[in-house]
Amino acid sequence: MKNRVPVKLVLMRHGEATNNRDHILAGWKDVRFTDKGLTQARDMGKKLSGMHFDLAYVSTATRAKKTLKIAMESGGVSVTRIIESQSLLGADSGAWGGRHVGDIINEVGLAEFNRLSNSLSKGPPNGESMGDVYRRVKKFYTDEVMRALDSDLSVVVSAHTDSLSVLKVLVEGQNKCAVERLKIPNAMLISYAGGESL
Repeated sequence: MKNRVPVKLVLMRHGEATNNRDHILAGWKDVRFTDKGLTQARDMGKKLSGMHFDLAYVSTATRAKKTLKIAMESGGVSVTRIIESQSLLGADSGAWGGRHVGDIINEVGLAEFNRLSNSLSKGPPNGESMGDVYRRVKKFYTDEVMRALDSDLSVVVSAHTDSLSVLKVLVEGQNKCAVERLKIPNAMLISYAGGESL
């Protein structure tokens, strides 16, 4: 991340957690980091080495908070203020939460699993659709992130694939349907300067 233009916004997906490793849908359930996740968080910190952010927004899930904390420590990253928000959680998996992906696919079929995992209009039983996630993250983006960026503050967001996918679509001005096709992998950093991706 050696850029001539100062980075204004960084999106950071948490490192690998036990549910990622074991192919379990965590949803809003709290899960532990794996050793690989710890290493990934340290590596993200090194990529952000020495940077300062005025604001850090982080989901209330331990894996997102721990990713930010470890990245700050390993990379000497400084943050003036950290704000936790449930709005940055991934999609609520509803009745699928805590279940193995393979078991769900065996039950409903691969096509239906993919549809309900990614659709803007319908989610898992008693869970959230990506449309639900889009609406709550868009409000957070408008009320918090855009306001901070408009005030010329630098921002880092540590969260999950669903919420970060929505933020990426909003920042880049893509059609909201793009979130149905977008999945941000563990330990990925996406950075922007002056409203442009780097």
